[in-house]
Amino acid sequence: CPGRPPGRLDLAVLRGRRSKLGNDKPSDAFNFSLNLSEKRVIDKVRMRIAVRKLKAEPKMARTMLGKRSGWREVIDGDTVQFPLQIRSRRRGDRFHPLGQSKPMKLKDFLMREHFSSHHKSFWPMVISKGEIIWIPGYRLSDLVKVKLDTRNFIELAAERT
Repeated sequence: CPGRPPGRLDLAVLRGRRSKLGNDKPSDAFNFSLNLSEKRVIDKVRMRIAVRKLKAEPKMARTMLGKRSGWREVIDGDTVQFPLQIRSRRRGDRFHPLGQSKPMKLKDFLMREHFSSHHKSFWPMVISKGEIIWIPGYRLSDLVKVKLDTRNFIELAAERT
């Protein structure tokens, strides 16, 4: 860079704002779509993600509220739009974790959950309507949680392959 002593690094490059190669576009490690009743294997992270509709009566909503783990989640089907998108993180992503009053930077959530740098770049995120709704193995979004009046249940499941 002009006006800079030789051997000094550009801080914008270190902060990820610019690449030394001139490639300023965010790079997606992967980006897939996922329809209802479909499974997708993501080879980069050795994970299989599946979506299916659950046949449940409205009175089962209370039961569905308790059936959660990081790898299997039940969501309100009326709050999502298909096809869902599975992709790696992008700069500026925000996430509204279940139980939080407001969204937070995805970067901050991943740091709080002690993600390694490698996992931060390649861990899959499930997206609907441009919002992250699930980080498999970790947390569901508050935007798609099952409520007592939920009538349309969708199961999201992930497993390591």
